[in-house]
Amino acid sequence: METDTPKPVSPLKKLAIAAPVFLFGVAPFACCFASCAGNYAYMITAPPLAKTVALVESNPAVSAAVGGGADVSLVVTRILERDFIQRGGRDRVLLMTTVDGSSGEATLNLDAVNVDGQGWAGTFSVTTQGRQVLRDGSYQMDGGGTVLEGTFAPDGTPLVGD
Repeated sequence: METDTPKPVSPLKKLAIAAPVFLFGVAPFACCFASCAGNYAYMITAPPLAKTVALVESNPAVSAAVGGGADVSLVVTRILERDFIQRGGRDRVLLMTTVDGSSGEATLNLDAVNVDGQGWAGTFSVTTQGRQVLRDGSYQMDGGGTVLEGTFAPDGTPLVGD
């Protein structure tokens, strides 16, 4: 009497099935996700961007202007150009984004360039819009203006203007 026992699948057949699934299913997704996430992570580590965001989020004047708890968003509008090959490269960071607080909002504008590894140069500023107030029959802006501004040292450290 013969029984139907399953025959073991050889390792070569397992590989023949798994390889196409990996190559055509998993690998493209993994490569795309890793390259996008890796590129974004590399972009936001540009010294002027990383150091200025830390400065803005910890600055008491900015916190007071937005009502405390300043938080810089890095997903609004940004143009980040960084060369992976630093030799003869040009890095540029242009960021226009919001700084949110518990009771207000400000705008962070940052523009910095590093040409041929000579050092970073550029400017940044944090401004608030203020609010419109009705006075004598017309609306006028109340408050608002530049809260923080400065330039960059060659290593990308923000230098706050007086």
